[in-house]
Amino acid sequence: LVVHYRYRSMSESAVYWFVPNLIGYVRIITGVVGFYYAFAGNFPTFFFLYVTSYFLDALDGFAARKLGQCSRFGQVLDMVTDRSSTAGLMLLISHEMPHMAFAMVLLVALDISSHYMQMFATLTTGGSSHKKIDSGEPWLLRIYYHNQPFLFFMCWGAEVYMMSLYAVNHVSEQWALDLANIGRTGFLPVFALKQFISVLQWRSASKKIVAIDWQDHQKRK
Repeated sequence: LVVHYRYRSMSESAVYWFVPNLIGYVRIITGVVGFYYAFAGNFPTFFFLYVTSYFLDALDGFAARKLGQCSRFGQVLDMVTDRSSTAGLMLLISHEMPHMAFAMVLLVALDISSHYMQMFATLTTGGSSHKKIDSGEPWLLRIYYHNQPFLFFMCWGAEVYMMSLYAVNHVSEQWALDLANIGRTGFLPVFALKQFISVLQWRSASKKIVAIDWQDHQKRK
């Protein structure tokens, strides 16, 4: 029994060491160190580490599929890291641009709550991933999660907008300032559309949860 228990524990702990999850830990470290340098006023280092963490996000998913190491823990780790990074960047923008603080706080709440609602609805309905959307869901939400290039472009575009917004106050070279201005202007529609998709996600997940609540209510009658 003791041997069986130890074997089972070792087998379960192996999930922590899956390659995509190791990449996830590196993302967390680069993110934390990056934000430290952001508050220390070192924008180039912050930019490098944040971008590194972001592109590792694409690598962990590829590694999971290629190595057959997809896991629920990895999915949650990935989503929590994404949401924390986005929230951190929004809070940095709030710190640098007080006139945008209220809007950014609302968007942080929308981003976190919509993904939490979606994850909870997925688990409640017996789904395996919050990215698996039913055919009855809004078409834009289906395209967002089922079309990988579109999903990557939307997430990347939103990050470009926020990073450009933050960079305006931290770059001195004219070419860099021009790029930042192009980024915050050109990718504003992408950022706005991503927020609208979060609203759709919140509404869709709410309907699923309410439907289950209503079924339970009917059974108790």
